Amino acid sequence: MSFGYQVLGFGSGGGLGPARAIVYDCIAGGGSGQAGPGWSVHEVTGGSGGGGFLSSGSVDFYGGSTYTLTVGGGGGASRNKGANSTIVGDGDVDITALGGGYGGDHYGQAGSSGGSGGGGGYAGGAGAGTADQGNAGSASCGSAPGKVAGGGGGKGGAGGCNGTKGTAGAGATSSIPNVSGTFSVGGEGNGPSHTNNANGGVNTGDGANAEGDGGSGRIHLKILTSEYTGVTTGSPAVSTDGSYTILQYTGTGTYKA
Repeated sequence: MSFGYQVLGFGSGGGLGPARAIVYDCIAGGGSGQAGPGWSVHEVTGGSGGGGFLSSGSVDFYGGSTYTLTVGGGGGASRNKGANSTIVGDGDVDITALGGGYGGDHYGQAGSSGGSGGGGGYAGGAGAGTADQGNAGSASCGSAPGKVAGGGGGKGGAGGCNGTKGTAGAGATSSIPNVSGTFSVGGEGNGPSHTNNANGGVNTGDGANAEGDGGSGRIHLKILTSEYTGVTTGSPAVSTDGSYTILQYTGTGTYKA
């Protein structure tokens, strides 16, 4: 007589430890603009897209597993997308925020796509944004020779364009306690006056204004203090709010759940 046997699994399976619900923000680097070679009237360059901004109610990290958090840098001029930010580890955790698109140049180039899209340069079209991460940039507007470059998109809204410059798409704030500031703002585009040249802020995920560099990104984690291990690399800022511990990464690091 033969007997059949059934193996029953308990816990999380696959050798993983207990699941820990983690709330996160993952903010990519913002895109750059175009560094123009001179100051002709046609050198109107588009504002850059803000880096993709992903947030979630929670994702499961598993006890004993180490998760790698990669913070994307801002795009350097000329015309470079921001770098992606990622959270990767066991349990099929694979979160990617896309870098912001670059602004189009003064030769009629469109803004590029990204987490948020870049604005079009002189007579250029708009760059597309990515659903749930950001919004599109704006095409160039106005009439030659006084055309105005479009603005870059942001997490909170699309880029725009008026008679003097491309207007920046709005950013967004975090729902995680102790995290201050507005992130993933689009960049402003240039008009013929060439007055809107500025870098995106460090660790903001903001797009550049016209000829600047994009801002680097950041990652936040919200963890129940009763489940917080304190095992990190990358020197995140650590704070508490009620029953939660908040980690703010402004550079690449890890967290062991």
